[in-house]
Amino acid sequence: EKQVRELFELANKKKPSIIFIDEIDSLLSKREAGDHEASTRIKTEFLLQMDGVGSKDGVFVLAATNLPDQLDDALLRRLPKRFYVPLPSPEARQTIVRKMLEKHKEKHSLTRRDFQRIMAETDGYSASDMAAVTRDAAMGPVREIPPERLRTLPADRLPPIRLAHFLQAIRNVEKSVSKESLQRYKKWADKNDAVGQEEEAKRSQQRSSGVLGGLGNLWSSSRQQQQQKQQNRSRRTVVQQR
Repeated sequence: EKQVRELFELANKKKPSIIFIDEIDSLLSKREAGDHEASTRIKTEFLLQMDGVGSKDGVFVLAATNLPDQLDDALLRRLPKRFYVPLPSPEARQTIVRKMLEKHKEKHSLTRRDFQRIMAETDGYSASDMAAVTRDAAMGPVREIPPERLRTLPADRLPPIRLAHFLQAIRNVEKSVSKESLQRYKKWADKNDAVGQEEEAKRSQQRSSGVLGGLGNLWSSSRQQQQQKQQNRSRRTVVQQR
């Protein structure tokens, strides 16, 4: 409870700032009668702090979850913008593989056609799945070398990673997201998209100018400053006319 309060206080001191909470469902799932008292206090404090985000110029709250249907309704009302992030496209999956190979300076003999084959075989894989596949494939050349030779073989003498290593890695690494889960996510996203727009409209009507729609209501200081300058110029014009 105290740490939640200190988190928002720190964000206000360091503004402009972003508070990002991954797996927010573990912190703010739907409240039930059997919840522990400490858990209830933490949830209540977080929601109270969220109410005050709009008055903290430059504080932006962003949250992520794989279990959106388990989030507390009171939290959803405070997060008017909801974004469904789908699984990575073939192009995105290829980028993940290439970036990981480049980052770790892994030698490979993969051709453009090989990458296309890998992407075709990994339809429905998440970003973390692709990372796991790449790590497993990178071990392919190592597994092919006898242990006694591997002990004395320099790292730069390892054979390159081939398509066969990736195909075996794909067999070793299963998809982490089921079709049922995807359907559930899409259904939730379709259902809550309009709700998010309605909540954003309500908040826009209730709050003063300068509010930018976003998770937790991001206030743009530059926009407020521009509006203030315009108002000041208008006041000066009125005074001069009088």
